[in-house]
Amino acid sequence: MAIFDVTITSLRDVPVVAEKMCSMDQREIWASGRWAPEAGLFSAVKQSSLCYTWSVDGEPEAVFGVAPLRNVEGGGSPWLLGSCLKNEYKREILRKSRYWMHEFRSRFRYLENYVYTENRTSVRWLRDWCGFNVEEPVPFGSDGELFHRFWWRRS
Repeated sequence: MAIFDVTITSLRDVPVVAEKMCSMDQREIWASGRWAPEAGLFSAVKQSSLCYTWSVDGEPEAVFGVAPLRNVEGGGSPWLLGSCLKNEYKREILRKSRYWMHEFRSRFRYLENYVYTENRTSVRWLRDWCGFNVEEPVPFGSDGELFHRFWWRRS
């Protein structure tokens, strides 16, 4: 049985996760800003005020966090990038998602980001499990590919 752990991210986790980043996450960060996996993940980690590494049996498999929104007081931009193992352990991620969303929502009044339209699994997860409002796709990123804006606001 696999052992799951979430720890505060170390910069040593970045190249480990970037090397095995799943192809959909690679496509998404390329479409959003023409980022290569390691550079995109490093940038996300450096910008984030909260950043965690999800490990399976001691091996980093995904990194997630929230970067402050510069133009919205109390706002944050949540994100997650990882290996294809996140597909293999969907149930574990789904169960933990609600905990982490509660944690993020207790620290931020507003959360917003964009998700690549082609990343259908993430769109469903954000809407159905994380409770985000997911809008119709709009052109976004370096090449104007379609992304959904997703957001949540504390009442």
